[in-house]
Amino acid sequence: RDVDRKEGRGNMKLIDEFLHLKCSGDVLNAAGPMRQAAKEISESMSLIHVVKSIILREPMKHHVVDLCAGNALTSLTAIHLLPIISATAIDIKPRARVSHMEAKRFHYVQGDIYDDLLWMGFPRPAIFVSSHPCGDLARVIVMKASEERFAVMPCCLPKRMPDSPTEKFIAGKLGKYAAWAFCLARLSGGEITEARHCLSPARLVVKK
Repeated sequence: RDVDRKEGRGNMKLIDEFLHLKCSGDVLNAAGPMRQAAKEISESMSLIHVVKSIILREPMKHHVVDLCAGNALTSLTAIHLLPIISATAIDIKPRARVSHMEAKRFHYVQGDIYDDLLWMGFPRPAIFVSSHPCGDLARVIVMKASEERFAVMPCCLPKRMPDSPTEKFIAGKLGKYAAWAFCLARLSGGEITEARHCLSPARLVVKK
């Protein structure tokens, strides 16, 4: 498959790394068409880098749960690349494809992350990942996943931004996106890292 290299020509490290994986063709075929392939690959690979060390320390122990999964690129990469028990992709829209069913130990489930019953059904121990959940979805994910490991790369801001003095100070110095990431980390007991090679301008990762 052709990957659009026009975006971020000077910073293709994650794209090149992905394309050199033996499983890259299988992952792309399973995920299906992507509107901004280079950007989406860099986002998913950034999350893979965050959770990889956790998984390698205890191989075949964890389940990866990919929330607001879209094309499920992150969870498909994880199940092909990393020693995990299973991977589950979750999205509120019916996105499951025939190619998803062909991936071993991978499941695509239609579900609403606001539903507590959905969270009760996830296998444990789980590592939750989410690439660019919009607005308040990021808050729901980090709060409900706070007792487990997670890596979340938030995207657009919520309709109502937190307005504590600390978040206002961070927003004034570093911008509203950084303040939102800080809020998510504070709520969940997590920490923030920057995915420097990610092609998206929204590349802060809240992790635990």
